[in-house]
Amino acid sequence: MNIKNFDLNLLIVFKTLFEEKNVTKASKKIGITQPAMSNALNRLRYLVKDELFIRGPRGMRPTPRANELSLPIQTALNSIEISLSAINFNPKTTKKLYRISMSDDVAPVILPSLVDFIDKNSPASSLCILSEQGNQALKLLDKVGGIISLGGDHTIAFPLLRAINKINNGPVALVHFDAHLDTWDTYFGSPYTHGTPFRRAREENLFLDDASMHVGIRGPLYSRDDLKNDAEFGFKIIHCDEFQTQGTDKIAERIRKRVGNNPLYLSIDIDVLDPAFAPGTGTPEIAGMTTREMVNVLRGLSGLNLISADVVEVAPAYDHAELTSLAAATIVYELTNLFAKVKR
Repeated sequence: MNIKNFDLNLLIVFKTLFEEKNVTKASKKIGITQPAMSNALNRLRYLVKDELFIRGPRGMRPTPRANELSLPIQTALNSIEISLSAINFNPKTTKKLYRISMSDDVAPVILPSLVDFIDKNSPASSLCILSEQGNQALKLLDKVGGIISLGGDHTIAFPLLRAINKINNGPVALVHFDAHLDTWDTYFGSPYTHGTPFRRAREENLFLDDASMHVGIRGPLYSRDDLKNDAEFGFKIIHCDEFQTQGTDKIAERIRKRVGNNPLYLSIDIDVLDPAFAPGTGTPEIAGMTTREMVNVLRGLSGLNLISADVVEVAPAYDHAELTSLAAATIVYELTNLFAKVKR
């Protein structure tokens, strides 16, 4: 076939007929008369040397040859459309604003590379990231006043604290159960990871520096500066080995004294538990809390002004006999009991 004598509009006729399986519907979709559509189909049949579409009880049935042609014709038309629509687009000079909505636990993985790429290839454009967790949390908080969020990566705590601050009109007490501090400036070079949420939260003054603390800490440090920086952020620390020397009643009393009457956000990383009780997590640390200790401490916080909480870092792929899922579900149940006892 000599392409020079081929009317490319016939490809649009073919594509539309293939989709609609009806001459009348196809002609209306393209914006031509039914006789013109029939004439175009006859031209196609002559050029391709095939019936292409055969009339049947359910409309126009494509022949095997039509089925073969469908994908390459669709691909060709898509390529033409994309090429023509991009004629006036120059990424080097465009000042477009790109809005992207993404999950906050995915953002730390994607954003650094995406920002670098845009800076290099489209320096005049700008990027707006819409926080999925933060937006959804705000909608829920407007309706119910308090939420329990399930993770997932611990990075969700950052946008959730932002949302809580907006509803609360200011910072809140933060009690963070975890094997790790999660106040590093960067983790593997990235500022937004599961090891940095409370560093970012402190930079935005999202929690009260005289009413916040870590509980269950025992993970490794990069240097003594980790503890020094953490103290400067206002955190007090209850180390995991203190459970053995003080017991859960004393630990709960220390938390209550620290929080006082302030609105409280609880953030619970499942790796605060010993791997014997929660093996399904990304960064397990030995010598952790038992599930009994966790439940007893939470029950000891009854009456505090709990406004929201999260339970994070549950990784079912690493779990055994659903031990971690059971532990997380039980913790969530205990949190709902704490909510029920808050006087609002």
